[in-house]
Amino acid sequence: MAGVMQDDAKLHKFCHDGKIEKIKDFVATVEPEILLDRLNNRRGVFGYTPLHEAVSGNRSKVIPYLVEQGANVNARANSGYTPLHLAASAGHIECVKVLLDSAADISLTDDYGKTPKQTAGLSSKSNIVRLLRSEEIIKEVKTNGDNLTELLRVRIDDLEPNCLEDALTAAVEVGNHFNVGKLVVKGATNIQQALDDSKEKQKHEARAMLLLVIAAQTNDRDLVLKLFGAPTQKNLSHPLANDDNFSEVQKAVISGRVSTVVPIEIARRHQNPIVREELLLRTDVNQEEGSVYWHGLRLLVLDLSWIRKIHWVKRLRLARNGFRAIPNEIGGYLKQVVKLDLQHNELVTVPRCLFELPSLNELNLSNNKLIEIPDVHEWSPGLTVLDLSSNELSSLPADVVAPSIRTLNISYNRFRTVPLSVCSFMSLQHLNISFNPDILSLPVEMGRLQNLIKLVTDGLKDLSDPPRNMQRDARDCVRYLNSKLRSARRFYRMKLMLVGKQNRGKTTLVARLQGLDVGINQSTVGVDVSEWHYAGGLGRRKYQFSIWDFGGQEEYYATHQCFLSERSMYLLLWNVQHGEEGIQELKPWLDNIALRAPRSCVLIVGTHLDSVEESDRPEVDKLLGKVAELAQTYH
Repeated sequence: MAGVMQDDAKLHKFCHDGKIEKIKDFVATVEPEILLDRLNNRRGVFGYTPLHEAVSGNRSKVIPYLVEQGANVNARANSGYTPLHLAASAGHIECVKVLLDSAADISLTDDYGKTPKQTAGLSSKSNIVRLLRSEEIIKEVKTNGDNLTELLRVRIDDLEPNCLEDALTAAVEVGNHFNVGKLVVKGATNIQQALDDSKEKQKHEARAMLLLVIAAQTNDRDLVLKLFGAPTQKNLSHPLANDDNFSEVQKAVISGRVSTVVPIEIARRHQNPIVREELLLRTDVNQEEGSVYWHGLRLLVLDLSWIRKIHWVKRLRLARNGFRAIPNEIGGYLKQVVKLDLQHNELVTVPRCLFELPSLNELNLSNNKLIEIPDVHEWSPGLTVLDLSSNELSSLPADVVAPSIRTLNISYNRFRTVPLSVCSFMSLQHLNISFNPDILSLPVEMGRLQNLIKLVTDGLKDLSDPPRNMQRDARDCVRYLNSKLRSARRFYRMKLMLVGKQNRGKTTLVARLQGLDVGINQSTVGVDVSEWHYAGGLGRRKYQFSIWDFGGQEEYYATHQCFLSERSMYLLLWNVQHGEEGIQELKPWLDNIALRAPRSCVLIVGTHLDSVEESDRPEVDKLLGKVAELAQTYH
């Protein structure tokens, strides 16, 4: 036994030192039935096999011989390290290459859950990371894996020079046209060679994809028409479409088995609008059923010329295209649209015509960046489903007529209350207001929604009214709010709180509101409370304001906090002569009001305008714009 152990130690030493001839001599002396055990024997504190030792010593020329003799290329040392883990960690790139050629498994993980690529990354071996990442891509293609899209989310510079080309060759070999398209979009350049291979190997779907790509690159409309079996202008044979198997390629295209997403993107990149439009109008377009499904095509810009040619459409899906705007004129060509899907784009606003389409039943604008909805008084008469979820909305138009709407989703926005316009949607049955965390209570006007059967309030952890035990049932909520609505009476009295720093004109403004003469300038001590009655004109209802004029000296700020309350109107004053410095003074007051009285109305009032020279008035206008921007951050 001692002799065997000593011999094993010699073999490990020979492998570490790269003594290939001594290794061969050793192998020649070992009985064949025990050779595998000797080649895969683990020794030492690290539990290395002879193959690990060769890698540890950076002896790349020893590796093929050991593998040829039966050494396990994926053998585990301590901590689950394979030879490839060890080579990646040590930065022995030639060993990595030889191990990959010897079919080392790049997906195996060590005891810490790390692959060889991740191990190389932890050791800052960027050249090996690049090599292993490229090998991952090629392996994914060869095995028809479903993770290629994720693996390609890297810069081309982070791949080996021929990675994409080798992967494209492999994709054609296995006949996967989806992966062919992904690799072409990423930047594989050996398209002609891949086309020749696909023709020779009769990979019809891969060939169809490559022909569509070539047509998109070269603006060859005739080739597109040939592939779709349509008559061409010249009606001549095409040099790329003149063999006996081309009919099989046509079948793959006409049947829709081959996606046109990639060719459409290639045509956009090469600025070939003719072929792009031809491809688009043959992509998921069914005039008989009235449907057009252009989703996930990364169109970026919606061309009106396309819409004119599908004026018959009833169901139009334009999701996931990266649109930043919708043409204002689009409404004139969508008279028959019943269902319009624009979710998952980059829209900040949409044209008013979308809410006025005469036949519209369903409109999906979710997962955009909408900050407002167009101020349309009367929405499409047949609109029953509206999805505005996952946007940046804080309000809806105040006066909206929506007689048919039954389902409304405004979840994941920035609403601080349920818009009162929603409370007038008498046909509403399903309302989702989830994850608008600033909604603290539901307006009593929701008590009018007698048809509401489902109310979703997930993520409203501070919603306290109605009581939590009623929030689970829409009908309970409506009954509760309706009872409050019936017992509610109009109240025409309110606190008017004037705040701001010293000498900003608060007391002067109070005197002006009350119709009093302005006396000498005298600082307010603490808080002055007075009354003001406002009728707003002959025969109008009289409003009574309790005016609280807060002193602006800093020594009173601490006590002011005790008097800030909700259900009040705040006038925050600043001196326009103080410029941007004066604007900065507003922020602490706004912060305090937002904290102490979060749902109160705040009017920011500029004073001392009469002291500003006429020539400086444009600067005041700019300051007002900055005040508006500041106020917007509190909406």
